[in-house]
Amino acid sequence: VKKIRDGQLLQDTVESGSERELTARFAALVKMPTESFQKVFIDVSKKKESDPSVIDLGLIEQEEGSIQDFDGVKLEPKKDDMVKAYINAKPGSELNLSQEEIDIFNSLNNTEQVEHQFRSMLLNRYRKFRQHGLKGIPPYRRGGGVDYHPHEELARKADLAKIIKREAPEFHRHLSEYPKNKPEGLEESFSWINFEVDGKPTISLVHRMGRLEGDVYVFAERHYYVGRSHNCVHGIGGAFPVDEGTVLLYLVRTTTDQVAGFGSSAKRAIGSRIMGGQMAANFERARA
Repeated sequence: VKKIRDGQLLQDTVESGSERELTARFAALVKMPTESFQKVFIDVSKKKESDPSVIDLGLIEQEEGSIQDFDGVKLEPKKDDMVKAYINAKPGSELNLSQEEIDIFNSLNNTEQVEHQFRSMLLNRYRKFRQHGLKGIPPYRRGGGVDYHPHEELARKADLAKIIKREAPEFHRHLSEYPKNKPEGLEESFSWINFEVDGKPTISLVHRMGRLEGDVYVFAERHYYVGRSHNCVHGIGGAFPVDEGTVLLYLVRTTTDQVAGFGSSAKRAIGSRIMGGQMAANFERARA
């Protein structure tokens, strides 16, 4: 606790929940009241200021959403390469698409059509998540006709949050059963974010939610759709008021096919260190 109050950012990992999972855990002091952190967390637009990998982002403010909410979505950088990849999409881990989405992209033949369809796909996935929660998330078609189900992975990650489940049961129940059982006082935001990963656009649909439990602010962030590179992200934490400001405890679990298979343990360890280092740098920029 003294190290945190002295300004050190503490970072480590926890045991992975599967051969595809990277983890990173943080504890740090931010010199702002907990009430101010709540606003910063829910207002995802601040993320662009602390994360250099963010190319662009947009809020989705109405429950139904509209295609206009995604006007800013562009398959950049490397637009030409990405358009070709979507037109020639096939089952596998290069792109995260359902079989129905693959078939639609295969029928297109120019940039305008592909970007419009990509925005329409994001809107459709957003609406399904708002209406049906995790179980509404369409699967990703992998090779051999096998489907990968992000909803199963995200549900498992939520179930691993044992401390939240014990200390904030109403929040955890809503997290697990969203959109059912929304507790009083819960706030949330929805957005899309375009990250540059490996020099290519990686567009995610993001849900943030938080609630005061006594004087502790409990919060979670889920990337319930990710266009490429990895499959889904689940982060959960608590903000604790102290005299110096707010102590944040945060755990993130990211699932990616890139670390599965032979040598999975070593690849997860390396991947977790890299991910943790990048997040730690973002954390330092955010609290500067």
